[in-house]
Amino acid sequence: MIDLPEMLSDLRDDDVLLVFRNREIHTRRKAARVTWAILKAAVLSSVAAIEGPPGRDGSPGRDGLPGKDGGQGLPGRDGTAGKDGAAGKDGGAGPQGAPGKDGAAGKDGTPAAVTLGALIVGETIPLAIGSGIRRVTVTTPSAWGIAVGQNLLAFATAVPGPLYAVHDAIAMGKDTISVGVSTPALALASTYAIPCRIARVGG
Repeated sequence: MIDLPEMLSDLRDDDVLLVFRNREIHTRRKAARVTWAILKAAVLSSVAAIEGPPGRDGSPGRDGLPGKDGGQGLPGRDGTAGKDGAAGKDGGAGPQGAPGKDGAAGKDGTPAAVTLGALIVGETIPLAIGSGIRRVTVTTPSAWGIAVGQNLLAFATAVPGPLYAVHDAIAMGKDTISVGVSTPALALASTYAIPCRIARVGG
């Protein structure tokens, strides 16, 4: 018996074969003549039309290479503003700045003392007195504007003797001052005179 695959391998495409129907295989009256090329094509097409059962899933292939970076997307919408953060600690003191320019000169102030003028402080002694300090009331010119509460100074410009001295002057009222003087012991009806200069403190 000839092996079918070996027989088919010996056929050429232009070989002519007799084709029978299955129940008329023992008679040649209804055999069809066909070349091996046509028969082979018909057999292959019928075999290809029969779909076999699905095969098993193959094993996963290797990971592919990374793709190129995609294009940049459109900017997203602005997010809502966050809450204010806590205040930071105070910074250290900065370096000292350069000195500023000198300011404009102020207006002249009131003079510390104004000399009002000269007068004589003296008296005639009504009774004999011992040496010591006494007060003598003197009337001043109205132009000086003496008034109670003013600060006055009295300076002796000369003295009648070594035991005479002028100490102070007090504004007692309008055009009236009281001057403190030191004198030696004086007899009844004796007199003395001390030339003085009067000044007012604070104008």
